[in-house]
Amino acid sequence: MNPQSAQGPRPPIIDEKYPMMVIAGLVVFATVMVFLVRYGDIGRQTPISQEVVETLTLRFSDGDDGAIVVRDAATGEETFRYAPGEGGFARTALRAMAFRREIEGQGSREPMMLHRTDKGRFILVDPVTEQSIGVNAFGKDNAAQFAVLFDMEEYRP
Repeated sequence: MNPQSAQGPRPPIIDEKYPMMVIAGLVVFATVMVFLVRYGDIGRQTPISQEVVETLTLRFSDGDDGAIVVRDAATGEETFRYAPGEGGFARTALRAMAFRREIEGQGSREPMMLHRTDKGRFILVDPVTEQSIGVNAFGKDNAAQFAVLFDMEEYRP
């Protein structure tokens, strides 16, 4: 005689309601987390308080030799030139902004602005598309490609 058959069927190890309680718990947990992230301070970035101390209003154009020519928007005077093969990050950032203008059907007539803040950061701003790039986020070497426009010694190699 089998000892199990004498005692009857074994009760289930896990209650039938257990999987549904786990699923309900996960749904409640997910809902609470979504609420906290959406309406709480979790995951929010606090803007860095910084003041713009200098702004250059510039026009960028392609030179005949493959250089990028930087001109003062007010005077038209050439202030800097990225020679062919130099300023890779600056080229990429400027082309991205120009492409955005093209997508939005805007021309290149309006100048761009380059801000220098009191914290030593550089922000490239396109007032037409309202796009901006925090240049320092890409490292000191890349920021140096824009710092030369302000003629800043600490960014020179």
